[in-house]
Amino acid sequence: MSSQALTLVDDRVFISTGLEGPAGPAQIFAQHLLYHGHGFPSWTPSPNTYVLVPGDLGYIDGDGRFIRLFNVMLSKDAPENQRDAHSPPDGFQPFQPFEAGMDWSTNLLLSIQSESGPKLFTGRTHRSRAAAASASAPASLLQLGASFSFSRSRYHSAALRARDWIKYDMTARYSCALAEYIVCNLELWKKVIHEIMRDYISLSDLVFITGCSNTREWEVGTFDSNYSQFGVGMQVQGIADISLSNERLFEHAASSKSGPDSLRARPPRQEVPWNEDSIFSDRDQTVFLKGWRIKERKASPLRRLKGGAGPHTLPKNPDQDNDDNGRSIAIDTFPHAEESNQRLTIYDEVMDHYLNCSDADVVLTHDDEIGLISKAITFCLYLKARKIQAD
Repeated sequence: MSSQALTLVDDRVFISTGLEGPAGPAQIFAQHLLYHGHGFPSWTPSPNTYVLVPGDLGYIDGDGRFIRLFNVMLSKDAPENQRDAHSPPDGFQPFQPFEAGMDWSTNLLLSIQSESGPKLFTGRTHRSRAAAASASAPASLLQLGASFSFSRSRYHSAALRARDWIKYDMTARYSCALAEYIVCNLELWKKVIHEIMRDYISLSDLVFITGCSNTREWEVGTFDSNYSQFGVGMQVQGIADISLSNERLFEHAASSKSGPDSLRARPPRQEVPWNEDSIFSDRDQTVFLKGWRIKERKASPLRRLKGGAGPHTLPKNPDQDNDDNGRSIAIDTFPHAEESNQRLTIYDEVMDHYLNCSDADVVLTHDDEIGLISKAITFCLYLKARKIQAD
């Protein structure tokens, strides 16, 4: 079982996950489980078409579901790339990291790990703000005083239970090769945005899948509550002491759902170029996904990949969640959300940071990197909260 418990002393830092609108269940769920470092947590794990596999290209919709467009490792004419009018645009050439005739299964394209039984992930936060003031002044023979106080708290929590788990991860060598392929075909992805998606999403919304965690069955849930208190008082020494207060507690009903839907058939699988063990065929619900995202500097004629941002070596993320992982990451210059547009996602924040700190015109970020940054931000906020409490 993995868990996260954190008390924040203010709510200025906002780790946005890219889901627009108010913080609904999908947003709360993703914010709280992103910390675990397995990738983006999917509030709706059921595939929209085929079972998710590495190489899939798509985006995440407002319900936390990955919407698959096509697979970049399959040919344009492959049946899996001709469904739902989302076929690759003209000029598409698939990502083929191996020479012709080579056996994909013997080149360690993927790391595949499986576990049987239940897995549980939880996360919760407590955000609070408070202010108080008082004043007094003599008025002839009387001592007059007034006071004011305000406090506000918000509680969020999320949980995921998954049973019978299989995890796919593209190995570092081929993940980096995919990143280079993405950059080299930048104009093609712009065509996807304009011609296929009709500018419904932006370039940075595209996700090139390098790994996913699939399960046989799942349950997800979130909880949200707000508490506020306001008080004023007046004192006249020796005569009267009057105070008024107002308290409000608002609790949203817990949101939860489970799957897969017993009334729907299992989603079809793609004809992937690596070997799939048939005993895992029903592990087809994607609870976590990870991949590359790309962003281009606006109004720039050049396209250069920053040497340290893109297909770079990331710190190894151990299987166990440990706050110590955040200590090795320097985020002193990381742009905080209160200094920027909160509609930006944490992915945009990271890529904008790379653009601001370099002359690069194209940058990439990966969910493995985002998971570590999320841990670092959370750890720093925890230290800040402890310091204020001690003071």
